[in-house]
Amino acid sequence: MSKRPNLYALLGILRSATQEDVRRAYLKAAKKLHPDANTAPGETEIFLDVQQAYQILSDSSRRSAYDATLPKNEELPSVINQNILFSRKELPRLNEPQLVYLLLNLAPTEEQKKEMASAPVNVCLVLDCSTSMKGEKLDIVKGTAIQLMRKMKPQDIFSLVSFSDRAEVVIPATRQSNLHRSESRIHMLQPSGGTEIFRGLETGLAEVRRYATPKTINHVILLTDGRTYGDEQACYEIAQTAIDNGIGISGMGIGSGWNDVFLDQIATITGGSSMFVSQPKDIERLLNEKFSHLT
Repeated sequence: MSKRPNLYALLGILRSATQEDVRRAYLKAAKKLHPDANTAPGETEIFLDVQQAYQILSDSSRRSAYDATLPKNEELPSVINQNILFSRKELPRLNEPQLVYLLLNLAPTEEQKKEMASAPVNVCLVLDCSTSMKGEKLDIVKGTAIQLMRKMKPQDIFSLVSFSDRAEVVIPATRQSNLHRSESRIHMLQPSGGTEIFRGLETGLAEVRRYATPKTINHVILLTDGRTYGDEQACYEIAQTAIDNGIGISGMGIGSGWNDVFLDQIATITGGSSMFVSQPKDIERLLNEKFSHLT
């Protein structure tokens, strides 16, 4: 037994449509589907269905009775604005597969934006200070880290961890009250050793966890120009620990030597993002963009 078609769907309108919306939708469909103008197989049956839909929905009492047979609409508070674009507005009835592309744009509502903007940020920069970062790359990273720290609001929490084949907390998680001392510590960073990302992530995560709450935006931003060796699985496990604690991890790979599959997986596990930085000069712009998205 075939399922009875939804009358609103036949006219391409919502259940909240006005009587004028119903009339316009019917006129548009009738003009296209009327047997005098369209003789394609099956179109006459659709035209008759559309006629029936209009007869019911244009009559307020019959429409109310029909609405009573439909599942109840659950009105949920919307926290996003959505816009849907289709590659084709209409499809002919054909006995063959057809392809339609859909673009769904999602954005927070203005109310949600205000709520997000008021949430304090709890962020840790985890910086690769291995030997391969020597020179322009590390200089730009240090300068950008200082810029970001200066942008922090009084309620925000900032920390910075450096790593090579070991990790060090350069700036403990805290609300920055002594910028001069923190900036001096960043300036003193020197490249040395190899690249063991797990050590950096583990230490950075520990700093963010100190003050992580459901009311803060908790995030670790990892910057590296190399590959980690032998500790990939441990990194995946700590990423799972991060998301279990409401903490995201994003990665920025500098140059061509980093492992994009590895960073993508870390970001995917935690709902973060991974970015490719082709030139050292792009570090400042991309890191600022990432920080702006968090705040």
